[in-house]
This record gives sequence, C-alpha cells and structure tokens, in this order.
Amino acid sequence: MKENESTEGPITAIHASYVVVPEKNSHDVLRDKTVVVRGNRIWQICDSYAGPADISIHADGRLLAPGFINAHVHVGAATYVRGLCED
Repeated sequence: MKENESTEGPITAIHASYVVVPEKNSHDVLRDKTVVVRGNRIWQICDSYAGPADISIHADGRLLAPGFINAHVHVGAATYVRGLCED
C-alpha cells in the first residue's frame, strides 16, 4: 500500500445502477451494486451494504466508474486527426 493510501477514515457507500470494474485487461459493467470505500480505498463491491456509513450516496440510474477511466474524450482535438476535420 502506498504511503498516502488508507483503509482508515470515513466509510462511504455508493449505490449505483451501473458499476464499471476492471476485469482481465478489460472491464465489466455490473448492475445494481454498492461500492463501499474506506478512507481512500475501495473496500468492497456488493449487492447491498447494511454496515455503518459516514456518507451514503444513492446514484440510481447512474454509472459509477473508477477515476482512471477517461469517460470524456474529444476525438476532434486528437493529434492524429489534426487537419482532417475542423477543431
């Protein structure tokens, strides 16, 4: 574990309709899951969480994705298409 990572601290439970999880060099989308975060680490992903939580977020109808996934891309600004289309 890195020095600035911790499983101590507040517990956050996020229930989302869709949860993106890494899976063998790809990803998988799970339906209706709760992601429990302790400190700054994902502690568990489960169907429901009845334990203590300092923060509860209900994200029904929403997609929850890890921060390392770029879900916002401007293809037109990419170097490989420069000059082929308008900016």
